[in-house]
Amino acid sequence: MGEKKLSHYFSLALVIFSGSVLLGWLTGEFVDFRMEYCVPNESFSNVNTFIEILTNNSKVLLILASGLILFRIPTVLNLIVNGGILGLVMNGLKSDHLLSTHILSLLAHGIVEILAFLLVAMIALAGIPYIKKNRGVSLLFVMASVVLLVVAAFIETFVSVKI
Repeated sequence: MGEKKLSHYFSLALVIFSGSVLLGWLTGEFVDFRMEYCVPNESFSNVNTFIEILTNNSKVLLILASGLILFRIPTVLNLIVNGGILGLVMNGLKSDHLLSTHILSLLAHGIVEILAFLLVAMIALAGIPYIKKNRGVSLLFVMASVVLLVVAAFIETFVSVKI
């Protein structure tokens, strides 16, 4: 059996996450998940919030990466749970007629944040043998993920609340 390309692992991570978003959305059709309290608040635009968001997202990144040594289980579970939560939240916003007002805010930081998570998930799914053979590329993707997380936390803290 030949070695799979890294793009296969990225596609796998994307399919798992996207499928979970869809399942979360569909679950929201049967569960009353209200989002009325979800009002942008500019008072959260400060350095403490930035650090808190970056810390939480870094924990998610570490959980995704832990799949390298834990048989990929945390990576897959994290993609499923976070995708499901995103789908559920989006459905809740739709149910409360808030999706159109919040979608730009979600997309502004969400695309960057999700890309960071998917890149680390890709490396974790590829496994240790891939990393050993491709240290430079693996390190580049991990470093890119960290930079993307910092950018996403900045956008979420200082930009998304103003959209």
